[in-house]
Amino acid sequence: MHNLLRNVKVTNTSQIGGSTAVAYSSILDMRGYDGVAFIAMISGGPSTSAFGIKVQEASSSSMSTGSDVADLTGTSVTASSTTIADGFLAADIFRPNKQYVRMAMIPSAGSDTLSAIVALQYKAGDSPVTHSTGKNLGTEYFVSPSTGTA
Repeated sequence: MHNLLRNVKVTNTSQIGGSTAVAYSSILDMRGYDGVAFIAMISGGPSTSAFGIKVQEASSSSMSTGSDVADLTGTSVTASSTTIADGFLAADIFRPNKQYVRMAMIPSAGSDTLSAIVALQYKAGDSPVTHSTGKNLGTEYFVSPSTGTA
């Protein structure tokens, strides 16, 4: 494998949070992928160290609340510091038991906001991965490029 992005599907969720309610990333279909890494970018710094994320799974693509949606054991990641500005939290799930997953933001105060969530679905069964034309503004791949004008 030369280039990471040839074998990884990138999904971006725009800003979420700003209230005391739990907020969610996009729901991802894991069919064809072995794992997913969620990277949650914190806007500013968390107000308390109780701020965090967790990962949930379900058999249904709607992931509506109920018995089908379940937290994945041990996936809760809380902020280790309130003094780090513009940091991130991350959770990497390898081989979830159900087909659909999402990341949940657990706010500790109304001001906590994630500026973005990037999900990297990896170890694709079929490579190379074709990136969505609905979100991808441009991707190029290079192996040992020479120096010069970009």
